[in-house]
Amino acid sequence: MKKTVLLFFLFSVLFASAQFNFSFKFYNTNNTQIGVNTPIQYDNANSWYLYTQQIDLSQSVCEGDQITIKNFSNGSLLPSIGNYSLTSTTLWDVKPGYTYKTNPNLSFDNAWSTSGTIIDNQIWNNNTGITYTIPNSTGSGQYAYHTILIAPVLNGHFAGVYNSNSGCQRVIALKIKVKKAPICITNKNICEGESITNMLLGIESGITASNWLPNDPRINTPTQNTNYSVTLSNGTCSFNCSFSIKIIKPEFELISDNYVCGGNLPYLSDISVFDYNYKKITINNLVVFDNYNITNNNYFDSNYYLKLNSSGIYNITVTYMTYSGEECSKTYTINLLKSIKIPLPTIFSMCNNFEQICAPLAPVGSNYSYQWWGPSAGSNSSTLLSTSSCFTPNVHGSFLLKVTNQYGCSETHHFSVTNSIPQPNLGSNIVVCKGERMPTISIPYEIFGNSGYTITWYINGIVVQNGGTTLQMSPGNGSTVTVTISKSGCKTPSNSITVTIQDCNPTAIMSITNGERINSMSSKYGPINVPEVCLPGAIIDGSASHHENSYFVELAKFDLTTWSDIGSPLYSGWVPGGTTVPNYLNVSTLLGTNLNLQTGVVYRFRLAVGPIWHSTDVFFTVKTCRSSQLFVSKSDENTIGENFMTAYPNPIESDFSIQLQNESNGKLEIIDITGRIIYTEEFKSKKNFELSLENNNSGIYLVKITSDTITTTKKIIKK
Repeated sequence: MKKTVLLFFLFSVLFASAQFNFSFKFYNTNNTQIGVNTPIQYDNANSWYLYTQQIDLSQSVCEGDQITIKNFSNGSLLPSIGNYSLTSTTLWDVKPGYTYKTNPNLSFDNAWSTSGTIIDNQIWNNNTGITYTIPNSTGSGQYAYHTILIAPVLNGHFAGVYNSNSGCQRVIALKIKVKKAPICITNKNICEGESITNMLLGIESGITASNWLPNDPRINTPTQNTNYSVTLSNGTCSFNCSFSIKIIKPEFELISDNYVCGGNLPYLSDISVFDYNYKKITINNLVVFDNYNITNNNYFDSNYYLKLNSSGIYNITVTYMTYSGEECSKTYTINLLKSIKIPLPTIFSMCNNFEQICAPLAPVGSNYSYQWWGPSAGSNSSTLLSTSSCFTPNVHGSFLLKVTNQYGCSETHHFSVTNSIPQPNLGSNIVVCKGERMPTISIPYEIFGNSGYTITWYINGIVVQNGGTTLQMSPGNGSTVTVTISKSGCKTPSNSITVTIQDCNPTAIMSITNGERINSMSSKYGPINVPEVCLPGAIIDGSASHHENSYFVELAKFDLTTWSDIGSPLYSGWVPGGTTVPNYLNVSTLLGTNLNLQTGVVYRFRLAVGPIWHSTDVFFTVKTCRSSQLFVSKSDENTIGENFMTAYPNPIESDFSIQLQNESNGKLEIIDITGRIIYTEEFKSKKNFELSLENNNSGIYLVKITSDTITTTKKIIKK
């Protein structure tokens, strides 16, 4: 408002023959009078600054109701400085506000404050009533009080209701008493996914909320910023409120998927848990990340991405801090789907008639769609043959079944339809040690498991089992196991293997892997070949030993002519049960720093394995080599022998190849599990060997190469 003198004079007059009469009447929207103030009289001898009067409209008016105020004020003053009259053309200021002071003797400063404008410098009389909607207020109680500040504008002195309007603060404050309406909902900041309740909105007990627009956020949780309107009622008064809800979202989403197709495990989150202000993470109520630290490593990979390893439904609650300082929690639900299983064989034998093939039905809660392609699946001539769950081919050939669930996840299965039964294969003959577990004897389920075959198992020609792709009975020593596959109209194939159960005792087998050359030396029992190694000592490979669970080693000087040790052993020690012989034993490491091997001396190295002890010896001499000949590192020592010879394939069916690093002269030996040499070959300038164990039983064999530069071994496993 403008800064003016409101209705009153700054100077008192000595006589007061005239006065102002302030009178106001209140009407509802039906133009029915609902209240009137007690007339307020003012003359210049009565120089008050603020006059407060209460108007009780609480019988008929609520907050939110609209009232009309008509002005019946009249009168005039005749001060020495001019004439002042209240007429139908007088201008008025009317503002809603509240007072701070009621004592007229106090300073003018901060006498009142305003919160808007009803009229400003306008004509107001009984013919031009003003309308005013009673606003909503905070606080509790049955009633509320709303103040209207009123002042006329006279002769250029405006009756403003400004703060600090010094000298011009003579106004009337009408304090209107009405019935209290419910407190309106204020604007809210809501964490994404947070449930919206009456408590969160600030709706008090006993208050009803209706007429929601656009919808009730307590039922339809908003996902984006939304403006709302609602009618709140306490049973006496109703109030139409407007407010907004702002959705607070994380700056970066940890997870964006709702489901993941089977086969895509492990599942990883979109970002690392340290890429944003994540404070706490729970997975199905298990705390895995708390106070900005990982508390369960099973749920994180090496880059700190959240990791889920198995299928299932996971509720992942993430507590995070926003950049504006709010702490929010958001729950992600992700369904890691199980893989679609198609338990059909890869070969269907249909010799006389074509038969129906049915795909798996969808489990409860899933929906499957089907596509059958053929008769040459994957080729340009392949066509879609059927979309039913079952399909009957009419030609032999290759086909493909594609199964897709309601999430778009799919699985394919290739199969062929033939006019013969596939040849069963039981594998190689079985050789096991007494007391060991018999290997499983079976034929592939994916071929024979669900194709309408008749499967018969025999042991030594006697039927022991009808049906099943795995033999359930354990055959005895020397047994012959046979399986036959039959189907109407088809030729019946069969396959047999033999089972050998033998006594298996621990056997020590070792070789020197870093020999420089082989020297022929005289002994009590005739000439023997003794490897010569470079100082500091020999490298022993004992990994070809078998059936041991502990081992013992011993090193001593040895006299070949008397075939006895010279003095006490230089080293003697054993490793307790549960240990197998390694492929690397450094003799100089066993001796330590207090004893060195000597040139010109024959040494005996003994390896014994248990618990039923079996031992073997190797002999060697040492020499001083040029630096380029020395094994400069443990890794070099450990790998030179292994790299000298390679064997492939390994394990083998029957035939295999040996390849040396370079052409050499020497001897090749094949040693069986008992230590018996079953094959020997002398060779010159040769590096490639083609060998066979076709006529030998399944088990472990050792290929030993003794050349003019090195002795090394390789373990071969025959299936």
